[in-house]
Amino acid sequence: MPELAGFILFIRNTMGVNADALADDDPAVSLSWSMSLDWVNRQIACISPVLYSQAVYNLAASFLLNFGPEVAFGPVREKLGINNFTAGVISASSDESTSQTRVVSDAL
Repeated sequence: MPELAGFILFIRNTMGVNADALADDDPAVSLSWSMSLDWVNRQIACISPVLYSQAVYNLAASFLLNFGPEVAFGPVREKLGINNFTAGVISASSDESTSQTRVVSDAL
C-alpha cells in the first residue's frame, strides 16, 4: 500500500525533483498526497496493491505538477503548456481516444 515516504521517493527518483527544489516537508507534498489518497478508488487495491500504489503516486505527482511551488514546477508547466489558454468552441468530442476538436466559427 502507498505511503508518504514512498511518494517522496517517487518525487526524487521518478519525477527527478531534488530536495533543494522541493523539501520533504513542503506543504504541497503532503497536500497532493492526501488529495490523491481521497481521489483514487480504493477498489483498485483489491485487484492489485501495486496498481493502486502507482495510481496514488501518479495522481499525487499530477497535483504537484499542476499546483506545486512555482520554483520547482514552473519551468515544467511552461514547457508542457499547462494552463495555456486555447480559444475555440468544442465542436466534437470522443471518449474512445479522449479527443476533442475545436472550431473558431466565422461569428467569432
